[in-house]
Amino acid sequence: MPKLPIKILFPLLWLTVATIVMVAVTFLSRENLESDTRKRAKETLSLYLSSLEGEISKHKMMPRLMAQNPVFSRFLYRQSQDDALLLEVNKELERYNNMLETLDVFLLNANGLAVAASNWNQDYTYIGEELDFRPYFKEAMSNGSARYFALGTTSQKRGYYFSAAIYDINLGRSKASVPLGVIVIKVDLAQLEAVWASSTELLTVTDNDGIYFISTNPDWLYRSREILTPERLQEIQDSRRFANIVPRPLHIETIQSDDGNSLVRLVDPESSTTATYMRHKVNMPDEGWQVKIWSDMSAIDSQLIRIQITTLLSLITLTLIGTLVAQRRRSQQAQQLLEQKSHDELQLAYGEMEHRVKERTAELSLANSRLQEEVLEKQQAELELREAQDNLVQAAKMAALGQMATSITHELNQPLGAVRTFADNARTYIDRGETQQARENLDIITRMTQRMNEIMRHLKTFARKTPLELVPTNLQYVIDETLLILGAQLQRHDITLEQIGDASHIMVLAEQVRLQQVMTNLLQNAIDVLSQEPVRKVTIEATENEHMVEISFRDSGPGFANGVTDTLFEPFVTTKNVGDGLGLGLSITYGIVKDFGGSIEAIEGKNRGAEFRLQLKLPDAAEDAVA
Repeated sequence: MPKLPIKILFPLLWLTVATIVMVAVTFLSRENLESDTRKRAKETLSLYLSSLEGEISKHKMMPRLMAQNPVFSRFLYRQSQDDALLLEVNKELERYNNMLETLDVFLLNANGLAVAASNWNQDYTYIGEELDFRPYFKEAMSNGSARYFALGTTSQKRGYYFSAAIYDINLGRSKASVPLGVIVIKVDLAQLEAVWASSTELLTVTDNDGIYFISTNPDWLYRSREILTPERLQEIQDSRRFANIVPRPLHIETIQSDDGNSLVRLVDPESSTTATYMRHKVNMPDEGWQVKIWSDMSAIDSQLIRIQITTLLSLITLTLIGTLVAQRRRSQQAQQLLEQKSHDELQLAYGEMEHRVKERTAELSLANSRLQEEVLEKQQAELELREAQDNLVQAAKMAALGQMATSITHELNQPLGAVRTFADNARTYIDRGETQQARENLDIITRMTQRMNEIMRHLKTFARKTPLELVPTNLQYVIDETLLILGAQLQRHDITLEQIGDASHIMVLAEQVRLQQVMTNLLQNAIDVLSQEPVRKVTIEATENEHMVEISFRDSGPGFANGVTDTLFEPFVTTKNVGDGLGLGLSITYGIVKDFGGSIEAIEGKNRGAEFRLQLKLPDAAEDAVA
């Protein structure tokens, strides 16, 4: 079997290794992401289940306690038109409603007629409503108490109804033939739904018919888990549980099921959309409910794509580095062979010339001609080698330019967000007639657009190999421009910014836009770290000595892990979660500061937190160095 040339064998081997790495990274990353999603879903579901059970347990005994109030039994027993007693009962129900923070509290007589209510003085009062068809009335009259979820026929609000029968207080429950009436409280579970809506996952609660009556996705409300029988639909309509709404089924296909975890596909024929979810459920046997959490698999797919792109870029970078090293080695070997060949031929020519100077002058002249031709070939080879090396340097620089694209995109998104915010504020000021404030906002927008233009100009300058222009730059102006972009994020995350020292008179030798990019990267990193911390504070301190200006960025975050400061400024090194960044921001920041002739270092905080310390030259110090 013939052997493959090394030029073909090596790329095939490298392609095989790269494919294996991509497959392994994809498999392991998907396993980790799905495992993290399952773990987070179980923890979140346990938390929300506890809150739901707590809300129910807080109210389930209240109707029985309230039913023992003698004023209610006396009112129902008399069945009179005593206005003073009716007013007393309504105010007592209103007091209970305010104390328990429920939606409504009302009183039904033995015929199911609402005779008193906490909303007696409102437009949608229950008084006069015939509610004998409601299960919470029927079961309370039969069994003494009941619980029932339904959509209010009067208020059109969802609620969980707790009811208890009221007996003649003089006879007691055991001696009374029938209850005098029923007291009902209506609890708003939608407030839990509003809290759950902040979660990245979907959360639902279904009743014993499989109907979604609590859902963070409004489109799923009053939809059924499966197709209901005509008899069951008729029972739901007779009890007017969901008013006039007829539950329609959700088309859910189970792909995989394992120990409470299911992988399901939701097909919506109305919008022609399909979504895949990882679903975890827990039963509430006492209520006959199922609480479910739905994790959208598209989020996992998006993170997996980012990991694959990062891995692919790393492999491409390694390939370029390997190719450059191999080409340089081949060039060195070729140059050594050429030099050795020239040396050997020269020695031979000189040896013959020593022995045959007089006899073979013509042969010596021919040898000299050959030597000159070989020298010319060597010079030509050196020129070609230099040209190839210059092309490789430019290719490496263009690769670095591609790496900067992520930072540049991030940099442009910040002023764009600021422009939108100030434009919205300017529109509000104009509507109010406050033209001066609107004009100030428009001036700020102009500066933002100038900033974006400067960013793009520097990008083109980098590609064209334009020289860096260092000029005296006011430090406070750059800090103010940076805070103008990131001020909204600081307020949104409730981060306190403290500036120590007056920097308005400090001038540094730098390029304004690139220095602002350095400060933006450092402050953005601090915002990302502090967004989940209990104490959120960033301190900027500027000090000046005879030759340098020292700028310190300190935060109150968790600080650096052991050993990470040694490699923090290297490309593709990041302390963020997988998929949240490529690790190029601090590497670019390090390069910019070095171009300024300064330095940057990462320092672990004394008590807690992290610190980045920059040192930049003063304009006067730079002139002294030149002199």
